[in-house]
Amino acid sequence: MRKEREKEKEALVLTIEMLKFDDNTRVLLETLCIPAWILDPQKKKMVWGNPKALKLLGKGSVEELHASDTKMSESTLIRVASYMKKIEQGESVTEQWTLYPNGKPVTMKLTCSGIVYDGNFCALVQANHMEQPVSNEVS
Repeated sequence: MRKEREKEKEALVLTIEMLKFDDNTRVLLETLCIPAWILDPQKKKMVWGNPKALKLLGKGSVEELHASDTKMSESTLIRVASYMKKIEQGESVTEQWTLYPNGKPVTMKLTCSGIVYDGNFCALVQANHMEQPVSNEVS
């Protein structure tokens, strides 16, 4: 009985903390100064991206991003699956990745957290370039 209550409590916490993609969330993510996109692991593709992400990934629109044929290697699928297990527990995951937009390598620090998009549990990915020094400038 105690285990069941603990599981119910965990599920409640996860439900409360889970970000849902709605108009308010979209507007907020669109105004970020860093690339952010949503990866749907069930569909094995990026399903949404803010303007910075679209520019980084060489896509002209969210529709083009969604329609693109994202090829994920077996090792990438395994890595994403391990992230999703952690994200389901309310954690976020930050690791270094090398992406290849337009065939050119770009090393980035990616932070993945959970978001519900179109009824699916997905990863919200936020990217920071690794090779660019941090500036003290205010913009």
